[in-house]
Amino acid sequence: MQLVNQLANAENQNPPNEDLIADLEEQIAAQEEFIEETEAAFDTCLTECQEAFDERIATCEAMCFPCSNNNAQWCVGGEQLALDGNPLFFPTDDAPGILPDTRGAAKIPAQVYMGLGWPWEAGGTGENPPAGSPMHNFHFTSEIAYWFKYTTGMTATFRFIGDDDVFVFVNRRLLIDLGGIHVPLTGEFNFAANGNVTWSTSQPPDPGDEGPPGGPLANGATTVADLGLQDGGVYEIKVFHAERKPEGSSFQLTLSGFNTARSECLPICGDGIIAAGEQCDDGEELNTGGHNRCNADCTIGEYCGDGIVQEEEECDDADPNKPQGCAGCFITVVK
Repeated sequence: MQLVNQLANAENQNPPNEDLIADLEEQIAAQEEFIEETEAAFDTCLTECQEAFDERIATCEAMCFPCSNNNAQWCVGGEQLALDGNPLFFPTDDAPGILPDTRGAAKIPAQVYMGLGWPWEAGGTGENPPAGSPMHNFHFTSEIAYWFKYTTGMTATFRFIGDDDVFVFVNRRLLIDLGGIHVPLTGEFNFAANGNVTWSTSQPPDPGDEGPPGGPLANGATTVADLGLQDGGVYEIKVFHAERKPEGSSFQLTLSGFNTARSECLPICGDGIIAAGEQCDDGEELNTGGHNRCNADCTIGEYCGDGIVQEEEECDDADPNKPQGCAGCFITVVK
């Protein structure tokens, strides 16, 4: 517009500035050509971007079908991701003696497995489950024990997500309390290198439009000393869980940093306990060897019945040439 005004002024001069007019006309023509090229490129960009966007949507929809009510997949940004485990935890479905009236249809929990709208296992988000939905036993409890070796300076994390009652003990001290009927909640504790232990409980966000935002519920701190942990000691993590309410059952347990090496149980000669590989063990002070005694290496010393007549014996019951009347490695005389 500015160049057009300058051109009009040049043309109205008396006499007109022909050189300026020619220069302005050239600039206006170049500007119009640039605008045309820019508009064409913009239109091309819109078309190509829309085509690419439509293609991505089609890919996402194809990969997500049937999306959040498929037990084996869910959709995030057009990528198909495999679930870590089964979003429905029903370990007693096939147990003998389960009462049939405890069974019901299940929903995919939104807070754990992106089940938008808590869809039914067989599909759909209606009020009633689809016909033919699998029936599960919701009334059961579980108990898990995990042993670990604590070493000074170790860092480790325990994380659990589950619904209904969940209680986690470390060395018989209650550390996580998710008691009560609720949607899946997260309980976590962390061992720091300085010996501090922090714990927290929170609610994972519901990805649905009307779901709660999620967030922390409680947190606190303690120390490994308060938990009774000492360097080199072996301690137990115990999880108690109760599932008691249809229509969701979730159970997700993650441990990292804890010692998971396979333990090796070996006999300890001298502890007074006869273990695998030991012939005897009377304790370190009594493993002195000698007749009818245990040797220092937990092998049996000379004894009545070994077939050898020892200094303390008159005969030996296992001696093939034992005299008549040998009993208990001594000669018995019947009168």
